[in-house]
Amino acid sequence: MSQQITEGGRGFASSVAAATFTVTITCLSLLGNVAVIVAARTDNELRLHVSNLLIVNLAVTDLLTSLMVTIPSITTLVYDRWILGDALCKLHCILNYCFIIVSILSLSMITIDRAVAVKHPLRYVQIMTTCRIGFMIGYAWLQGLAFSIIPCVYNWIHFDYWEAVCAIKWEVNLAIIAYVIIAFLCCFIAPAGTIVFYNTTILRSAQKVKHSIILPKILQTETAKIPERIRGAPGSNDRCQSVRLAHQKIVRSILVVTFVFFLCMTPFCLTKLLKVLLGAEALPKWTNLFSTIIQFTASATNPFIYAIFRRDFRYALKQLPRRLFGL
Repeated sequence: MSQQITEGGRGFASSVAAATFTVTITCLSLLGNVAVIVAARTDNELRLHVSNLLIVNLAVTDLLTSLMVTIPSITTLVYDRWILGDALCKLHCILNYCFIIVSILSLSMITIDRAVAVKHPLRYVQIMTTCRIGFMIGYAWLQGLAFSIIPCVYNWIHFDYWEAVCAIKWEVNLAIIAYVIIAFLCCFIAPAGTIVFYNTTILRSAQKVKHSIILPKILQTETAKIPERIRGAPGSNDRCQSVRLAHQKIVRSILVVTFVFFLCMTPFCLTKLLKVLLGAEALPKWTNLFSTIIQFTASATNPFIYAIFRRDFRYALKQLPRRLFGL
């Protein structure tokens, strides 16, 4: 039964601490991701660049994670059991796995988009079309749904008390072992390799551009994508400096988002792999709840990182109160 509770619970103090922290990050996630989505849809500069659809997709995924995954998990911490029934338990597991996969694929696609912009600035508009970015987003959701539905089809789902989520039954089963290994490779290792590879490409290109005497020509297309309010006068040294700084901040934001995401997602992915390979009792019980809470934290960090490191998003977010409420 999905409501089964493991002997020797978390304890009142641990449950209160976990619930309080999870409520806090849920509120931050709701606030931050809604702000990013609204800013991207209301700011003319942000709307002009189709690549921001990838950022909006990540924000939507993080927002759905908070609403449909994190909040039900908070109820399990409060009541110390799953109270929403078996049908919603299966849905909870499906959504959790789907959103995790879509998030990491979206992040890898954002990295690819930035790499194309840096590596091929003059051909960027022709390469990263609306149709192509739409296909990338569609593929992320298709893969997420495909991998998340399999455990439900084979009835592998139950409520995991120590993870505080509905998850796969961690039992010795060749089918489950094969599924988890394939999912780990396709949904974590492959996107991780993509992110590392293209971030390396970005850093190398940025380093070359930094020392190049033909900076304005290389960044001609990128300059056009930077809002006029943060550019200097055409042809001036200030303009070159503004382009260089904007370029560096874009790269820095990607690196920070990537680092934070892997910091949050690695414990979750590794604990799942180790549990299915070594058995559910192989890991200390506290690591399960820790990995779940850290995973939830990822959905709250991305919007604030964008606001800090992306000047165009930071400006759009500052203008939100005026656009929405006339303040």
